[in-house]
Amino acid sequence: IATDIIVGFPYETEQLFQETLKNAEKFQFSKIHVFPFSKRTGTKAASFEEKYNVNEKEKKLRSQKLCDLSHKLEIEFSKRFIGKTLEVLIEKSGEESSGLTSNYLRVKVKENIPNNTLIQVQITGQNGSILLGKKVEEKTNE
Repeated sequence: IATDIIVGFPYETEQLFQETLKNAEKFQFSKIHVFPFSKRTGTKAASFEEKYNVNEKEKKLRSQKLCDLSHKLEIEFSKRFIGKTLEVLIEKSGEESSGLTSNYLRVKVKENIPNNTLIQVQITGQNGSILLGKKVEEKTNE
């Protein structure tokens, strides 16, 4: 499960932000999409008094902390698939091809496989949150 989190919403205190971090880790999201709050004319939040706004420097720091947590959680999530066989849709071909699984895991294979090809890949390891694997050869009935 992935989630979107807005940081620096007016009235967000350091304590509330720490609770957000703690809960994001507790729920073990596979990915966190982080967005700093920005005023949008016509919204309720745009009318909040300036004194309740989180400054830009703090929004940037909080965004970075959540992005770092997201990267850590992505690596932990990806690790669960080492040793398994996954179906991968190849998006980028070359000496090393890469694509995505149905649950949006990035997989690289050291083989030139045409784009838009669905293949079975045995996951052998990982580099950060990117999974590494070998194409599973299709069995033929001969």
